[in-house]
Amino acid sequence: MKKILVAVLFLLPVLAWAQAGSRAAEAAKWVKARDYLSCHLALEAIRSKLGTDTGIRRSFARVEPELEGASIDAPLSPAVLDQALRDFARVRLLVVEPVSRIDLRRFAAMPDGARRLVDTAFFIVGRDYTIPMASKVAMGAGVTNYLAAGSGAGAAGASGAGASTGVKKPVIALGGQPDGQVAAASATRGRFDYWVLLPLVLLVVLCLVLWRKYQEIKEELRARKVEMRSFNEGYFGKGGSGGSGGSGVDRKAIERAVADSNVIAELNQAIGRLQLRISQLEGKPMAAVAAVSGPVTSAGGAAGPTGGVGSASAGGGTGSAGAGGKNRLKVAEAGATRSADGADVFYMSGPVNNYFPNSAKSFTKDNTVYRFKVSPNKQDAEFELHTSGAPINEIVQLAESYIKSACDEENLPSYPVKNIITKKAGQAILEGDKWIIKSKALIRYE
Repeated sequence: MKKILVAVLFLLPVLAWAQAGSRAAEAAKWVKARDYLSCHLALEAIRSKLGTDTGIRRSFARVEPELEGASIDAPLSPAVLDQALRDFARVRLLVVEPVSRIDLRRFAAMPDGARRLVDTAFFIVGRDYTIPMASKVAMGAGVTNYLAAGSGAGAAGASGAGASTGVKKPVIALGGQPDGQVAAASATRGRFDYWVLLPLVLLVVLCLVLWRKYQEIKEELRARKVEMRSFNEGYFGKGGSGGSGGSGVDRKAIERAVADSNVIAELNQAIGRLQLRISQLEGKPMAAVAAVSGPVTSAGGAAGPTGGVGSASAGGGTGSAGAGGKNRLKVAEAGATRSADGADVFYMSGPVNNYFPNSAKSFTKDNTVYRFKVSPNKQDAEFELHTSGAPINEIVQLAESYIKSACDEENLPSYPVKNIITKKAGQAILEGDKWIIKSKALIRYE
């Protein structure tokens, strides 16, 4: 359908141009016929004057070949004719100028316009000059045959008959109007112009195509609305599952409630302690654990297996195997979550857009990428990228997720990357359950 529309729109100016060209050619033929009559009627007017004025013989001998040689296909133009008749001012005034002012559009619209043009020209010249009947017949036949070549043989026959007799025969048409006036009007109204119909057909086709496209877009929009409505009902639980019939639950409210839940916070802490305990059992911080577990164990041993109160030399603390284990765990956690300058330290895997979720912090380096050092006010923190929690190549391959949201890169990585150095620590602030990135860290690949 689109190809048809493009073809139709392309052909429309071509057809209009062809129609305009046809009309222009027809108008040019009428102009040639009028100029032909001007030349030969001027010639006949000079010849009629020659009988009474012999002084113009020399001038007439000069212009006669030029005027007599003008044909209907190549008549003299008004400017050339005016120059040729420079010695015959009266002929120019009474013949050439009135004939040149004849309105050809009025005659071109009539079915017998050629005959009427010839009769009008003969009438203009006949007021002052006598034109032989033979010349009238020759000029009339030439003009009518020339113009009838584009408008039909019937018009040519009618024009020729009128010109041959030299008498304008009245034509009694419907309604009793003479001279073919009503007949001409009826013939003009009866003819159907297909050039006028063509733009109307093209306009109808264009409207049909646009209407069809509009219906297609309308149906697509209706389908999208139904799809979005069903998606919203399914995603937000409109109507409730299990036939509750209540309104949908806000998903953001659920996420906020989960993030603020004390149970979730306790679970995160328990997971952190378990991760720390696992790292201790794997032997990673064994030196620190051994150093702090000795005095606690001795204090517990002094108390005896019954779990009684310890001696005064043990500091007056309660001693038991269970109490000793808890003390060792707390001391190990304290050592693992504090840096050399006494600030709190924890680890994160990667940012989410422009923040780190507080619920995702870890107290061990395993499977993490960032190390956070919290200031004493517990609201501000510095963070830097470290490579001891995951392979460097994996971090570089996932730079879009793990690096670029929180770090500015000083250089581009050249594979293989051996190390990533934090040139400048980033700044983050705690807002609710998120560590919002205030300034990015600056890193360099080596």
